[in-house]
Amino acid sequence: MTESKHASKSEAVKPEVVKSLDDNKIEIKRPKNRVAVGEQESFTIPEIPGFRTYLVTIDDPRRAGRKDKFEKAGYTPVLRRELYGSDCDKPDELDIVPIDSIDGHVIHGLRMKIPTEWYEEDQAKKVNKNRAVEAAVTTGEKIDVNKMLKAPVRSPDNYGDF
Repeated sequence: MTESKHASKSEAVKPEVVKSLDDNKIEIKRPKNRVAVGEQESFTIPEIPGFRTYLVTIDDPRRAGRKDKFEKAGYTPVLRRELYGSDCDKPDELDIVPIDSIDGHVIHGLRMKIPTEWYEEDQAKKVNKNRAVEAAVTTGEKIDVNKMLKAPVRSPDNYGDF
């Protein structure tokens, strides 16, 4: 196991809270060893060449229908052998992993994939939408953001094999 340059759980960073008696203001002093969440280590999975993967919550009642939304966008489930090779345990099963727990109920994530080209198209649409919204805010122009987000339904039938 590699050593992390970031603080471990036992080395949690606690901000110092200082209250000023003069004007009843509370000031929080920035800790010296603070590390942004996005810069901290997280678990990693092997990449699938030509695809982007995403872990989709599948049994969280607060997020019902997530798998269907991802499938409508062109994502397909990942088999364990696609990530870990054919010698792994249960290679023909879907890659489902526990990711959270709510009131003792384990929440699972299903690894799904989308061709990199489609992912990049979707990201470009989001960038274009954001730019249009920024421009509308600046100019006062009215726009229909919902029309900008509509995309064709993708499936293996109309885009070839995954």
